[in-house]
Amino acid sequence: MNFYIFFVMYLVNSFTNGLLYLKPLTEENGTLNQDGYLNMAALFDTKRNHEKGMSYQIFFDLLKQYQYAHTLSDDEIDKLFTDVVFNKDGYMTQDQFFIQMGKCLKVVELNVKELYDYCFNKKEGMTQEQLIFAFKICSIKMDYVEATQLMRDFTRRNAQNINFEEFRSIFAHKLHKLV
Repeated sequence: MNFYIFFVMYLVNSFTNGLLYLKPLTEENGTLNQDGYLNMAALFDTKRNHEKGMSYQIFFDLLKQYQYAHTLSDDEIDKLFTDVVFNKDGYMTQDQFFIQMGKCLKVVELNVKELYDYCFNKKEGMTQEQLIFAFKICSIKMDYVEATQLMRDFTRRNAQNINFEEFRSIFAHKLHKLV
């Protein structure tokens, strides 16, 4: 549970669209979807530091900045670079960046799914109370009025049992509003 508190507190404090977007940027297999390609192309263009691409240090620093979200260790970040560039002196191309960021974004989505699963009540599902509880775990205040409004805005069937996609939309929306 401490992981989730750290994850979201850090996410809220340093969130600049980070690695949690309003809609998922990856397909189920971890490849980028159309929005993913557009967002990661923009990120690559702003971070690249050489005409050949992105250096190891820039890539490492970028992923290190969002380590709270993807939870990859320094060695795993290092391996993401060297798996495609083969050494730390080369430059990562945009296509290589797309592949590796797809892997990172998939981990972020899995972390959000773990929070949902942790708060999901097997008897009742994800109700308004569990939604409030999920945000409480993350040290984010939410009252019943706000929870009701968010559920009304993001649930297709206005149900008291929020599915994961609805939870993810509410979660990302709330984080974007906090920033």
